[in-house]
Amino acid sequence: MGAFLEPGEMYEIAISGGTITCRSMSFRQQREVMKLIKQLQKNEDPEIAMDCVEKIIASSMVSWICRETSGASTQDFLDHVSFAQAMDIAKQITENGKLSEAERKK
Repeated sequence: MGAFLEPGEMYEIAISGGTITCRSMSFRQQREVMKLIKQLQKNEDPEIAMDCVEKIIASSMVSWICRETSGASTQDFLDHVSFAQAMDIAKQITENGKLSEAERKK
């Protein structure tokens, strides 16, 4: 059985050529992200979808290291990934907060 991260605890998401450091969200923050996910699921406008994904990433991302570039700005980060990659990262962020026992011991 896995252990849960406390709100504010940091975790990393591996991406192609680097990592993103994220902060685990509180219940209220997760609720706001769930609203974005619902909006993303029922919408058919690609621009709205992109806005939702950007907000989800910005809600948790603290910093990133990608290739030879790094920073803390979501805007700059989105210049280095595709929409498909951003969608995958947003999905991983929404699933954050639970680590396996092996991950927790690290």
